Amino acid sequence: MGVPERFLSVAAKLRELGADNVEIAYVWERTKAGDAYLNDERIHEALKEINPELAEKFFREMRIKVWRTDLRQEHFNRRRIVESLLRETHIPRSLAERIARDVEQKIRETDITIITSPLIRELVLARLIEMGQTDAYSRYMRLGIPVFDLEKAMERGNADDEILKRIFTQYVIFEILPQPAAELLMCGCWEIAGIGRPYVPYARAFVMRTPSKAAWLRELMKYLMHMDYISKPSVMVPEHLKNDRTVQELISALKSEVIFWTGNGNEAQYEFGTGPRVVADVITVHADRLAGKATTLAHMSLNAEKIAKGIQSYKEFKRRFVKRGEIIVLVQGIDRAAERLVVKREDVEEALAPLNPFEPRFS
Repeated sequence: MGVPERFLSVAAKLRELGADNVEIAYVWERTKAGDAYLNDERIHEALKEINPELAEKFFREMRIKVWRTDLRQEHFNRRRIVESLLRETHIPRSLAERIARDVEQKIRETDITIITSPLIRELVLARLIEMGQTDAYSRYMRLGIPVFDLEKAMERGNADDEILKRIFTQYVIFEILPQPAAELLMCGCWEIAGIGRPYVPYARAFVMRTPSKAAWLRELMKYLMHMDYISKPSVMVPEHLKNDRTVQELISALKSEVIFWTGNGNEAQYEFGTGPRVVADVITVHADRLAGKATTLAHMSLNAEKIAKGIQSYKEFKRRFVKRGEIIVLVQGIDRAAERLVVKREDVEEALAPLNPFEPRFS
């Protein structure tokens, strides 16, 4: 019979611990019957018969079990850390091996016997930060959600949606946006409306011009039922229906979930125009918050340039998934920004010139 792969990994570990071929062959002979080679206790007992010191080393090595995210359990093996670092980052092997040894030492200094693979990854990330390997840290970072937040999301009944939104938000912030733009995003200077669902359009317009309210409402309900694949539906309210009580009640009930606008451009939230449109995403730049972070117009312009680069990176990323649609850029708080910097409104708009390639709408 051939030597099972499981025992080959045990043999490799024994060689690491200083065992020679005779000792490994003896362990194999004593444990090969049936499934005994899968039993660490039998291997430990066999080693005690020929080399008690080696048996003790083996026990210390094999006592730590790793719970993997794919629901499997295995013995801790620092070679897996090395392999994952080489696969996911661009650091040299020598550095990967050094990090793996450091992490292994930290784990073995504790009394734990079970450790999860996410925790091992966090220990590796901490070591990468300590060594100043920020690029490798970014590539090796794990995206996820804390257990507490997951449980709360399940209690609310929206775990699937919330988990996806959090993971995609983290991905956009840490992987897609340039760091300066990401920092300005996290401090609230600009927002991406569909950041948690970058793989879908933000809004697709429903346009139906009809004198019949019943027909409009009937078709609208059909439309809303089939718009799960977008972040928000966009609905044109015909001019003759915008003051209708039933329609107003509908708008009031759905205004947080649906973007309503009227045929003459008087919008409830965003102006999408009067024709059918696909909006890939809506980006809002808060000029007043930018002014709060700036001491001069030049400084504000520099931050606007950072945001512009972020918008460009996001647009390129979004186009990979949403083939049609435009990015709408809104700039809000111009007057408040002018007051903060004690300048004219026109001066603030000029400082925001880096945003002009995206045809922003000022308010």
